[in-house]
Amino acid sequence: VTWRRLTDMYSGSKCVFAGGSDEPIDPRDIEQGAIGTCFLLGPLASLAATRPQALRSMIVATSEKWGAFAVAFFFNMRWTLVIVDDYVPCNSGGAPLFSMNKDRSRFWVPVIEKAYAKLHGCYENIDGGLERYVMADILGSVGFVVRIGEMSESDPGCGKLWQLIMSKVR
Repeated sequence: VTWRRLTDMYSGSKCVFAGGSDEPIDPRDIEQGAIGTCFLLGPLASLAATRPQALRSMIVATSEKWGAFAVAFFFNMRWTLVIVDDYVPCNSGGAPLFSMNKDRSRFWVPVIEKAYAKLHGCYENIDGGLERYVMADILGSVGFVVRIGEMSESDPGCGKLWQLIMSKVR
């Protein structure tokens, strides 16, 4: 494994929404790498499609010249800044091992993934997880599961849940 700078690998690339940019974020611009971080990447894609400002507000400070980023997470019931550089682990051929943006002119995905790995100790510690915890870490809330199969039609919450779902579909 070698470590290479994202800006060296992809000249002209940038961390799209650092510094308050309102450039569009494409939810399909995510490519999973060699570890199981789909539990992280799914919520990132969901937020890119529905609440892009939540993603933009994660990267609170950047110095692309120096390759440094501050990423905010709500971890252990408090907001925490994680500082990372733009060096990513690469295979023997020089390609990144972990998640990337499909559009190589951008690199918000590996920056957030690296910060999440650092928050949890290392990349190995984020090989598998639950989406609700990621959403809580990003949005600053508590995640929960609604087990629709366990709800009965007489349950008053069932009708409200269905109305909420249908309001989002229309």
